[in-house]
Amino acid sequence: MTLHSHGNWYSTYQCSVCAAFYIPFAKEIHCPKCGKNEGKACDFIEVAGSSLHYNLAQYGSYVPDGWYIGCYSDHVLDLLFTLFQAFRVANPDGKSFEPFAHAWIQGVDFSEQDYARAHVLHIALEVNKQMQLFLNTRQRSLSKTPPTFYNRFMCKPRFKSLKWSWFKRLFESTSQPLLAFLAFMISPVVPSIWTYIIKPIVQGKPASMPILSISPTNWILFILLFILFLGMKIRVAWRKITYDPNIATHYQTIWDEMISARKECAELLLDIENRNILLNIDQNRKEFAEKEECFANTIDPILDVLDDLGFYESGDQVSAEVIHHHFYPWISTYYQATKTYLIEKSKDHAHWEKLEEIFYKTKQIEEKIKKKRGIKNWREKNQSLGSPELDKDLNMEKKLPLPNHLGRAEQVPPLPPP
Repeated sequence: MTLHSHGNWYSTYQCSVCAAFYIPFAKEIHCPKCGKNEGKACDFIEVAGSSLHYNLAQYGSYVPDGWYIGCYSDHVLDLLFTLFQAFRVANPDGKSFEPFAHAWIQGVDFSEQDYARAHVLHIALEVNKQMQLFLNTRQRSLSKTPPTFYNRFMCKPRFKSLKWSWFKRLFESTSQPLLAFLAFMISPVVPSIWTYIIKPIVQGKPASMPILSISPTNWILFILLFILFLGMKIRVAWRKITYDPNIATHYQTIWDEMISARKECAELLLDIENRNILLNIDQNRKEFAEKEECFANTIDPILDVLDDLGFYESGDQVSAEVIHHHFYPWISTYYQATKTYLIEKSKDHAHWEKLEEIFYKTKQIEEKIKKKRGIKNWREKNQSLGSPELDKDLNMEKKLPLPNHLGRAEQVPPLPPP
């Protein structure tokens, strides 16, 4: 099962004028049939990009094993899956995605909805831009020797601390209320300056400023009240930014649908032969080369999702606190269990660069929580593959129940008997 979009308000969205189906993925998008702009926007581009990444990681293809079309947006996703897979297979030399997509869309039969042809092409181009941006941020030039990420693994990690994330969040929380406060403070002063200073000077009369005659006590009380108001606004803005769950819940859905992949990864890491290879890659080069494809197909999808969380956290799209709440046990388990594999893969490419960063940030949060609970001098020990704690966590992953629908087409539930 991959990521569906039905249930969202835009899944069956229709133009209020001509009743044409379309997806308003940005506010400037007009109805492809009548041109009406209703000023609405949705996150369909992000959903489509996540679905494509998930399909490729889970099935090795942009087209999932099964796909139930239950709404208009599912139909558009189905076209996108087929288009991107066709481009991936064809891999046209010297051609960009846009001309290939244009030619492919022209061959699609839209029947009565031919007006949607250009609209679907526009969606495909926007999704491709997002995917290319995502890939570019995860790749580095190979001209750097050795890669920075490899150095950080081999010595003390260097990454932006949790305090820096808090400072940026505080700045974002403070800026808007502070501007409102300053505007409120200045608004009565500006007219007074014109009335009691500039205008009298122009007329040749002595200037005065009655507002300055207010007693110091009243000024102090006025300032304290607004400082209190400003503090309340900052606190509300801080908590809203810190505990925004949108990205975390989206990836929680992806993670919950990866139970099969997680079970396979846990089984691979618990296998004695695989463990011996991963713990001593330099001494087992031949065996590692033989199983490298198996390791990549099993371990990489898990690390990809966890690294995505670190990527969005480093871009201030989600807080480390929210990621800790949703994902810390898995980040801690899979990062430490696969660290030797990460080191090996990072010698040539910048693989999973943000995973290390989010591991240490969420670890700091875990330590703070333990201290608040009265557990003194608590620090989580760094574990390695084969340690009892990691084996316990991996065994829990291995024993997860497998949903009946995983990896299959969603079935429409049967009608109840009459």
